[in-house]
Amino acid sequence: MDLLSPSLAFAFRALRHPAFRRYWLGWAISVLGSWMQTLAQGWLVFRLTNSPQVLGLLTALRFGPTLLGLPLAGVLTDYVSRKRLLVMTQAASIMQASVLAGLTLSGQVRVWHVLLLALVQGCIDTVDMPSRQSFQAELVPVADLQSAISLNSAVFNAGRLVGPALAGLVVAEVGEGWCFALNAVSFVPFLLAVLAASGSASPRPGCLDVRRDLAEGMVFAWNCKPIRRLLTGVFVTAAFGLSYSTLLPAFAGVVLRSDARGYGLLLAASGLGAVVGSLGAATRTSRGWQVVGRFQLLLGLALTLLALAGSLWLAAAALVLSGFSIAGQLATTNGYIQIHSPDHLRARLVSLYIWVFSGSTPLGGLVAGFLAEQFGLVTAIAAGGGACVAAALSQGGWVRSTGQPER
Repeated sequence: MDLLSPSLAFAFRALRHPAFRRYWLGWAISVLGSWMQTLAQGWLVFRLTNSPQVLGLLTALRFGPTLLGLPLAGVLTDYVSRKRLLVMTQAASIMQASVLAGLTLSGQVRVWHVLLLALVQGCIDTVDMPSRQSFQAELVPVADLQSAISLNSAVFNAGRLVGPALAGLVVAEVGEGWCFALNAVSFVPFLLAVLAASGSASPRPGCLDVRRDLAEGMVFAWNCKPIRRLLTGVFVTAAFGLSYSTLLPAFAGVVLRSDARGYGLLLAASGLGAVVGSLGAATRTSRGWQVVGRFQLLLGLALTLLALAGSLWLAAAALVLSGFSIAGQLATTNGYIQIHSPDHLRARLVSLYIWVFSGSTPLGGLVAGFLAEQFGLVTAIAAGGGACVAAALSQGGWVRSTGQPER
């Protein structure tokens, strides 16, 4: 398979551009702080309440606005300067983390404070995601856009590995409040990088019409056959391919007869694969869509291997492959959509991509839980792998022998 060809050095070509280089480094620091806050926030809520139900409420408040508001945020981003929106969201994030840090370090924090501030951050992120994703097109030429998107994905997955581990040390030594304070500081380099960028795109002229503009983005996505197929693949991967993550704690304990350390190893394996998969996607040119089906097929095979794994280390190897496949598919899909979107629709199509992924993941978790309860953990994970294999094989016909996608 040529998933990692050409040379890996080609993956870093977007870093040739100083504006993107500053943006990328700032984003790396910001991601690390955000993952630290995510762990510390959950730990603080559980310490204050000792209630898994409140943890579920925390997650719902944190990510609920994203699921409900992303399409509207995409429309807004196509009408307002993306640079201006990013400056506003980063400044608001600094304030949110600073308030949470002040309350926690002073000993005045209450559960409702944490929940309310989680909702505030969810609203900020809803606007931030489409503006941040589409802003990359203003920092690099189209030829380097896939590299930029994939490098940002690699940073995100690396932060997922390092941030929680670092947060665990900080919480153990000095408490959750310092994680929140460090997160507030971590937004500053990214904010400065955005302020230093020129931001070449102009806001779309005309009056905002939410219904018309939402329909315009969705009609374009439906009529563009490659984008429609790619979004269908994202739905299958999010709903069925990622469903293993819901079952992983039970799989580690019941099937593999492991403890929390074994579960941590499995999570680390998945994160490691995701970093490599993101870099693999960055080696592709604008025709990287040709490998999306292969990534999804490999994911299905990896999940089948996970279901059959009888040892912790074999399961970890399967999760390296699954993390690699998921990150590669998502980064390549994101890149194709941005490269082939008209500039006045780019934020709406990016928000649609994120919305499909975000909305499908919890649905898949519910289905996986039901299957595991009725037929067992192994069957539920294998079923997710089978769905990915079927989707990949059905997608195989949409690339013609000429190397051009059907339209």
